Amino acid sequence: MDLRREMERTTIKMVRPRQVALLIDSSGSMVSRMDQAKDACFKFIEDTNFEFVEIGLIQFGMGSGASVLHGLSRDAKSLRNKVDSLVATGGTPMHEALSLGVAMLGGKDKNIEKFIVLFTDGYPDDRARTTNSSTGAKRLGIQVMCIGVGTADQELLDEMATTPGHVEFSKSSEELVTSFGNIARLISGRRV
Repeated sequence: MDLRREMERTTIKMVRPRQVALLIDSSGSMVSRMDQAKDACFKFIEDTNFEFVEIGLIQFGMGSGASVLHGLSRDAKSLRNKVDSLVATGGTPMHEALSLGVAMLGGKDKNIEKFIVLFTDGYPDDRARTTNSSTGAKRLGIQVMCIGVGTADQELLDEMATTPGHVEFSKSSEELVTSFGNIARLISGRRV
């Protein structure tokens, strides 16, 4: 009987699978912040519950545009290696990264919760296309979360995010790492 009472008191929370496209600013303005950005991404990976969360990596800026660094995966080591390969150079084609994130996460699938987590320190190359891309993602049911640092356009990040609570603005490298960890735990269903 004690076991039965214990089972009745225990609630089982079913967690839907989740997919995250992590969009990382690797533009030229990130030169002085790239090590901190990598540390923050490592924290995101470390704090993610890969039991039911997959992460894909997209960079924007390295070279002349945005590109997929890693498809959706639960392989933390492989994801870390790709983050470690980031180099800061180029412009800030944020809209391209958002489009790649939407493509990575696919269409509407009510069984999978989908997130775009965008990190930047500046302004996009094309503001109108960036807001249109984020609006398109939200229409597909993708939750957009933003992390800004330095001179990032906070007004734009607020507009892009699904809700005002989905924006973090970090003033230091310690805050940046904490912000990434908090968002990873939030998506993973853990306490922040």
